[in-house]
Amino acid sequence: MHGRFIIAFCLLAVLSLSCGPDAKRDNPLDPVNGSGVSGTVSGWGGNVISNAVVTAVPANLSVRTNSSGQYNIELEGGRTYLLTAEHAYYHSRTDTIVVPSDGRLKHNFVLNSIPRIDDAKVLRWSVHTLWDGQLPVYTMPQCIVRHPDGEGLLERYYNLNCSIKGQKYFPDSSLGLDLISRRYFWSIFDTSIHTGDTMTFAIDSAGTVIQPASQILVPQVLGWPSILQPSNNANFGLPDTFMWDNVSLFVTARVEIWRDITVVWQRDLSNVEKVYCDTALEGGRDYVWKIINTDQYGNRAVAEAIFHNP
Repeated sequence: MHGRFIIAFCLLAVLSLSCGPDAKRDNPLDPVNGSGVSGTVSGWGGNVISNAVVTAVPANLSVRTNSSGQYNIELEGGRTYLLTAEHAYYHSRTDTIVVPSDGRLKHNFVLNSIPRIDDAKVLRWSVHTLWDGQLPVYTMPQCIVRHPDGEGLLERYYNLNCSIKGQKYFPDSSLGLDLISRRYFWSIFDTSIHTGDTMTFAIDSAGTVIQPASQILVPQVLGWPSILQPSNNANFGLPDTFMWDNVSLFVTARVEIWRDITVVWQRDLSNVEKVYCDTALEGGRDYVWKIINTDQYGNRAVAEAIFHNP
């Protein structure tokens, strides 16, 4: 009986030590595990910020947040520190903290995010209309902008533009890609823009530039197809074969036949200069046919001609 009492007493002691206020916790970031300043770093949208750097001065100590946005840094109790949280996609924040004498403090950061420009590029699109000899060349910038707190904030609080030779242009359209990203598009017809000119992309809020601008060189104009058969204003009965000459065969070609504003036939091709149109279209009408050359970057050159289907 005496032995059983001793065993029971020992078990009770062990349980008391493991459950008391000084017991170790499973979470290594829990400030109950010894001394330390701990907390989370998050954005205004509530998203956690992993891999943020938290620095304490004058201790000159730095730690990084984990995948849950949590940090823990060991600081001396009873002292005052400047605690800074920073991340490449957010505005940094510095707070003054006073660590209690027991060295334990909970301190959270909420950071303002910084939208960033990704995948900025400039394309050239040219259209050679054989019936009037026009060859307009369009400059087509585009880019993706990401906002860590949600893409819906971009058009609400920020201005995106591209500029070249002192002229500033705002996007013609945009497309939401996911919860944090939008792709923006421009279509600029300006004969003063030439190959090798520098296009600058920038995003600002209330006139303040948010991040360093992205600069992209304007590429060459892609060569357009020539010697189209049927030639412009030719009689051409279908089915039959369309032919043309390319400046380079190493492009993706698309052939289209248009009736007014509707595409009535099309084919996607590669490294060829002819295609057989295997359909009969309504006779006694004029049609526009197009050869659309596209290179690996997305630059485009189009040749268009009108033919009469008897």
